[in-house]
Amino acid sequence: MQVNDLAKKEDIYLGKKIIDYLQGVNYRQVFFILCIDIFIFQNLIQEIIGPFKYFDELFSVFIFPIAFLYLMLSNGRARVKKDDIIIVVLLGIITCFGLYSNFKYKYQPFSAVFQDILLVWKFYLAYFTSKVLFASEMNGDRIKSILNINCKIITLVLFALTCLDYVFHIFRTQIRYGLRSLYLFYSHPTFVAGVCICLLALIVYSEVKKSKVTYLYLGMLLIMITLTLRSKAIVMAVIIVISYIYMMMFSKKISIGFWFVIAALGIFLAYDQISYYFFDLEDGARQQLLRNSFYIARDYFPFGTGFGTYGSHPSKEMYSPVYYIYGLNKIWGLGEVYNFFISDNFWPMILGQLGYLGLLGYSAILLIFFKKIQRAYNRKNNRKYFAAMMLFCYLLIASTSESAFVHTYAVMFSLIFGILV
Repeated sequence: MQVNDLAKKEDIYLGKKIIDYLQGVNYRQVFFILCIDIFIFQNLIQEIIGPFKYFDELFSVFIFPIAFLYLMLSNGRARVKKDDIIIVVLLGIITCFGLYSNFKYKYQPFSAVFQDILLVWKFYLAYFTSKVLFASEMNGDRIKSILNINCKIITLVLFALTCLDYVFHIFRTQIRYGLRSLYLFYSHPTFVAGVCICLLALIVYSEVKKSKVTYLYLGMLLIMITLTLRSKAIVMAVIIVISYIYMMMFSKKISIGFWFVIAALGIFLAYDQISYYFFDLEDGARQQLLRNSFYIARDYFPFGTGFGTYGSHPSKEMYSPVYYIYGLNKIWGLGEVYNFFISDNFWPMILGQLGYLGLLGYSAILLIFFKKIQRAYNRKNNRKYFAAMMLFCYLLIASTSESAFVHTYAVMFSLIFGILV
């Protein structure tokens, strides 16, 4: 009986500790962590529930009005800064550029145009939403600890599955460089890399007390990023290690010179893939998309062909006449039937659809975003800065070979940006 009584007392004590630990956690904090978890597993869920693939777009559309209403009724508790307003204005201007071409040339129906506008806006809608609703809620040590534990549990699960996969070959894969590319339960290794980058950024940001065990989790994530065997992911893993040493250990802010060194290193490490996709393959999909984006920007100067017409997912789903005009329908992976490479780009999409002025406007938005991250630097506690910089760096690298800022993982990245920047 005494043993049972002691066990009951221990259970009661543990229960009280958990309750005490969770006290003060509000619905917005719970909602943020829940959203991050859903986005991490979205690619798996959509395999079971097909319409779930639109969760990121629907989330941005429906949650933004709530954030806007809260901003209006917050009596100054929630604010947006001048540079955020400039971003919105620039987005509005380039949207007008695209719509002008849509109304002028009428290449695509309104449904394709609307979908593409949403894709371009969703990253920033989710960012503003996160900034207004979650930024002030996710800075406390208690909620950071909960977020940290959550991310570490997911990391352990993913790494355990990685180990099992390499022993028992559970998941589908693709052989690259003579090795198994890491897919896990995702449809493509790029999702694995994106999820791991997010987990790494969140673990670094939410680490309340320095612990050597954290390096174990970061190591797991870096191994998984590398095992995807995608050039951009491998380059990013190297950049993370170098930047972590440079920023976290020596308390240095990343300078322009450092970025030039990193860019040169990235080009050196990925040169074979860059050469293969953009120079060696004369009829390669990426090379043709890039080359013809300049032709389109010239022929449809200065506003491009409009939303949903070139290099975007809607232009693939509702096959754009622009591909016939430039003979891209004859290129493998860009045809009307086999069109799986059409949205495997970002900058050609921006240049082709929005022209040189749209490209200039979008580049200005990213420059403003970069400056916002630079201002987040704090010499005494630079974990926020490191996390935000790594997310931004990966998006820039990914934008050279995939849809990046309009990708499925873009909203997950932007939610995290909202609490970091």
